[in-house]
Amino acid sequence: RAIHEIDALEVIYGHDGHHEDPEENNGNDWDDNNHPNRLSSFSVVSNQDDLDKARAILQEAGDEIVQQSETPPEMLVEIQTPIALDRVEDHHQGSTVRARLRIRLPRGYPEHACAVVCSLSAHKALKRPTCDEIISTLNDKSKTLLGAEAMMDLIETAKTMIADCIVAQEEKEQAQEHLPADEPIENANSLFGRRWIWVHHITNLDRRKDIVKEARNLKLSGFLKYGYPGVIVIEGAFTNCEEFVIWVKGNKSRPGGFGRNWGHHVRGEINFGTESSLKLVPSTFEELEELSVLSSLCKDCGLQDEFLEFVMQHRGSSS
Repeated sequence: RAIHEIDALEVIYGHDGHHEDPEENNGNDWDDNNHPNRLSSFSVVSNQDDLDKARAILQEAGDEIVQQSETPPEMLVEIQTPIALDRVEDHHQGSTVRARLRIRLPRGYPEHACAVVCSLSAHKALKRPTCDEIISTLNDKSKTLLGAEAMMDLIETAKTMIADCIVAQEEKEQAQEHLPADEPIENANSLFGRRWIWVHHITNLDRRKDIVKEARNLKLSGFLKYGYPGVIVIEGAFTNCEEFVIWVKGNKSRPGGFGRNWGHHVRGEINFGTESSLKLVPSTFEELEELSVLSSLCKDCGLQDEFLEFVMQHRGSSS
């Protein structure tokens, strides 16, 4: 089964004998604008001789004899694929980045062992902590796919996560540029703010309870939209908003939250100097399940443009 899956992926992504380590090559696969120079490719970067022998046996004798003989050896495969980005700015729409994904197939895969994502890179578009987080999520997903051919599922999930993370990372950087330049840090206690946090999903009941508890303890108003996707919008004192974001990121001094380096999921950071600028219901933080309900509530509060920009990734009509 592993050999058949490898053959199928070579047909889909194209065979490539180019085996440089993604951490060591000089970036020639990208042009000066971080666009991929080559199309997608799939290759086996280890144990090619053993794989060729297994293929020969399969071709000569059929699946039944192969299954009775020694299972294929552990293999390392590499997938390279361009990923289209749906950025907010008009001049960036349609742009792409090239991603590399290395997956280890242990002996016994897929019947008795899970595929393991070993490395991931997207040239200069993603920071290492973000790549590590995506790898961890992919390997958790791989465990749920034991017994099934998992590589295509992992590749498509990786492409979605990489695109989301790159766009979110860029939007956070843009939002930070709009922070009041003349507000000294010592005046932070007199500021108020709003934060939009987007994650792939929030389904764990204990995590949902923790989010609501943390927000209420910090006297923040807002909403938790759980399910797929997960959206959190909070509003209140600037220092309390920052404290909530620190908790969401998770670190040794503030355990809990979403774990490693999830700060890039903070898509919108809006700060203002007067309490009268607060738009959400004071001291109320509620859960809801439907994205359409959140959209309606944001429209009622005058936050439709921010909802479109930071949740739906589109500029509002007044932007």
